[in-house]
Amino acid sequence: MNVALLIILLAFVATIGLVSAFRTIAYRYHLLDVPNARSSHASPTPRGGGIGIVISFFVGIFLLHFLGLMSLPLLVSFVVGGILLACIGLLDDLHHVPARVRIFVHFIAGCSVLYILGGMPPLDLGFVIWDWRGLGVVVGLLGLVWLINLYNFMDGIDGLAGSEALFVAIAVAFLLFLKGDYLLIPVFLLLASAAGGFLIWNWSPARVFMGDTGSGFLGFVFGTLLIATTLNGALTPWQWLILLGCFWVDATLTLIHRVIRGEPWYQAHCSHAFQQAVKRTGCHERVVLRVLYINILWLLPIAILSIYFPRWTLFLTILAISPLIVLCILLKAGISVSHEGYDLLDTVTE
Repeated sequence: MNVALLIILLAFVATIGLVSAFRTIAYRYHLLDVPNARSSHASPTPRGGGIGIVISFFVGIFLLHFLGLMSLPLLVSFVVGGILLACIGLLDDLHHVPARVRIFVHFIAGCSVLYILGGMPPLDLGFVIWDWRGLGVVVGLLGLVWLINLYNFMDGIDGLAGSEALFVAIAVAFLLFLKGDYLLIPVFLLLASAAGGFLIWNWSPARVFMGDTGSGFLGFVFGTLLIATTLNGALTPWQWLILLGCFWVDATLTLIHRVIRGEPWYQAHCSHAFQQAVKRTGCHERVVLRVLYINILWLLPIAILSIYFPRWTLFLTILAISPLIVLCILLKAGISVSHEGYDLLDTVTE
């Protein structure tokens, strides 16, 4: 365990160094995100710094596997799907890749995970276990692809995606500790360490952006770990839905709202609830801290309750996300800036 702790700490330092090196290369070769009408930043900033998280995490999981702290199927799942996600994300950061190509790669990565890990287990509803067979595989695949994309959608302001990864990874590790299931805890702490190293550069005002390279990869890693912890019985999908509530509720309601309004949902926009909150506060850091408060003071305690009261897990999930749905509605998630009459850049740069 002492060696594992050293690996986890080194991942933090390595990510800081890797992101620093990427920034130098990005400025030299003009790999910058230039602000436009949908941006939440005011000056050209390197994009694709999530490659530091990818490299640190990959090196770390190979070392953990060498120490016997990670199964071979899980390692192979990360490598096969993770490389696909990181490569398509990096290509998209450097040269735009059509959405249909990216989605196709996402499905290939999702299929590889489900095949390698062995599909989806029966769904525990608390009061009954539903053996959903083939339907479970379909739902698992669609859920994994959606998680990859929604994490990308939610990477829109300084520090949000990195801090969410840091929180969820530590929170899941804590839940596993409470259940006495210690095997995957080093993997989650490794992920938290890499995310923390990236946050050093990405906290507001951000000096580098995660880009699709990092955001899609993080969504994939969380989806893979969700399936893995569900298969081994350590957790249920409900605990994951609770902890990731701020992200998936915002992304899903925004998408639904845009579809209902007849707006092109597949196009980039700045109408997520967190972006609406930035327009109101004019501060990235304040919004990110409020999301963290919700995570720590509301979602984490409910997730802990679901561990001790498993028969109530479905009710607790509904309880956890209901205020988030109301908050997204109040913030008018999914309503384009043009309907509100103000410009995001004017507000953020005040």
